[in-house]
Amino acid sequence: MDPMDIDDDIPAASAAAPPCATRGPARLGNLLNPYLMRAESRQLDETVDEFLARLPPHPISANLDALPPWYWIVNPHVGLEYYRQQRDVDALERQGQDLLDRYRERKTPGNAFLPRHGSAELEKEIAELAKATGMVEGKWMLFPTIEEVNETWALVANATANNRLGTAAKIATAGKEEGDRCRLICVYTRDFTDKEDVERVLLELVRMGLVPAEKGGGKSKGKGIHYKCDAYTHLDVYAGNGYGLRPSIYSSAQMLPYHLKANTADSSITSKRVNRLGLS
Repeated sequence: MDPMDIDDDIPAASAAAPPCATRGPARLGNLLNPYLMRAESRQLDETVDEFLARLPPHPISANLDALPPWYWIVNPHVGLEYYRQQRDVDALERQGQDLLDRYRERKTPGNAFLPRHGSAELEKEIAELAKATGMVEGKWMLFPTIEEVNETWALVANATANNRLGTAAKIATAGKEEGDRCRLICVYTRDFTDKEDVERVLLELVRMGLVPAEKGGGKSKGKGIHYKCDAYTHLDVYAGNGYGLRPSIYSSAQMLPYHLKANTADSSITSKRVNRLGLS
């Protein structure tokens, strides 16, 4: 996996946000966990250090074929109302595929894509469908190298458990291809339309040294990161898709320069993109 191919994350069956238990998440005092008794997730009765020791991202000693695709840690401080929200993944996938199919049918004969305004309208329609079906989670994507992965995952896991990041985080147990030198880490937020919360999580990653505030800084050696909504993951919208859709809807390169300049956030590229999606 090329760490610079930030518009492409791993298409796996469990690629979307953690499922909400039908009987509600497990409790430990005021802490919640929807992944009770799931070996690939941190349990409430183990410390973060114990979880990391039990499931280190590198080296992986188990047979790759026997591994789950992801290791998970959820934010145990997320309130019960989050897990009670109605989410209809079947409707998103069914109606979203209809939107994609109609886009393909409207392609101009002999041309690879419709004009850009066609894909922009499709982008807006999918965003509206995601809101209507309650499928509004999204994630910042990090691609640490094998040499960096244990330290990076430990930082993300501790920050998630201590309510400093978003609703959950996961790490791929193996690269997309054998021999990959990078692993994907996803840091989830509850709602991609909540730009303030998306930016808050990004700024925390900057403070943790995982994202450079400017080119050349941070553990990522100047590499920015991108944010993808789960709706695109469910609809298999990855880099090189035939719809003219950009898989990532936000980037650190868009958000940070405007945050770091005093009082200019309202005129940011990202704000304009949110307005275009009809989410403001």
